[in-house]
This record gives sequence, structure tokens and C-alpha cells, in this order.
Amino acid sequence: MNKFLNYFLLGIICLSTNLCKAQEKEEKKPLKERLLFGGSMGLQFGGVTAVQVAPMLGYKVSDRLIAGYGINYQYLDVKPVYDGGPSYTSNSFGHGPFAQFFVLDNLYLTGEFLALNTEYIDPISQEVFRGTIPHLFVGAGYVNQLGGNGYIGIGLKYDLIQDSRSPYYQLPVFTPLLMIGF
Repeated sequence: MNKFLNYFLLGIICLSTNLCKAQEKEEKKPLKERLLFGGSMGLQFGGVTAVQVAPMLGYKVSDRLIAGYGINYQYLDVKPVYDGGPSYTSNSFGHGPFAQFFVLDNLYLTGEFLALNTEYIDPISQEVFRGTIPHLFVGAGYVNQLGGNGYIGIGLKYDLIQDSRSPYYQLPVFTPLLMIGF
């Protein structure tokens, strides 16, 4: 048992030393190579017109982890379904932190908090109110590298909070993604 414990401790020390050396190598990268700018954009036209622009600034904490902050703008215009029917137009603004962890070179897991200031309709009074609705997204995505420090891909995320006033209530969110390094 004592021999096993010695080998176990020796293994931990070796792994710790290798991790420290790996961190030293990562720390030598200049800041410019660790910053990423990108985001996502969505367009829909027809009976429902929707425009979304969501730029983000990220920092490569390690080769597998990106953390950052993003802002979000959404425009929504719903035309009447029938003559004389109601129409609806809304502008929404949001912001929040995000993180992406690359499980494989092309596959990532993501987490994001979004505080979205938006209009919503009260289901009882049918009045329109404006408020800030919290969202906690988790998801995954696939990316292809565009060269040195850029990525293009697609992801799918889901809001864990599920606030009934949210535009993402009970809906998965498809996200095209573009990230370019400086």
C-alpha cells in the first residue's frame, strides 16, 4: 500500500509539473494573439421580419477555453395574419458574459448569461410591457478554423431559466458563429 501511495504521489507531481510547463508556454503568447472578435447574426423576412446582431469580444484563456462578453440587438416585426389583425414591432437589447470550452478541436460546449431588455405581452391583460429578462444558455457547436486565429461554425443552445416572457421560451436557439483573432 505504501509503495502504491508513493507512485501515486510521484504521478501527481509529474502531472503538476507538466501542467505548469504547459501554462508557461501558453502565457508566452502575446495578448494580440489571445483576443478574438466575432459574434452571430440572424435574418428572417416574410410575415415575420427578424434581425439579430450579436457581436462579442473573447479572450483565449487557454487553447481550449474562450471567455468573453457580448452585446445583443434584436428587431422583430410581425405583420397581421388577416386584414385588420394586430401587428407587433419590438426592439430588444441585451448583454452578458459567455464561455466556450473546446472538447475536441472542432466541437465546443458553451455557456452564456444574457440579460435581455425586451417587450413582452402580458397573457392576462394583453398589455405590452418592457422589462429585462434573464437567460442562462447552455449548448454545443461545431466550428471550422479559418486560418491562424479565426473560426466559423454553427451552434445550438437552450435557455435553462425558461421565463415565459422570454422570446426563447421553450425554443432551442440556432446560432451561426464567426470569430476572428486580431
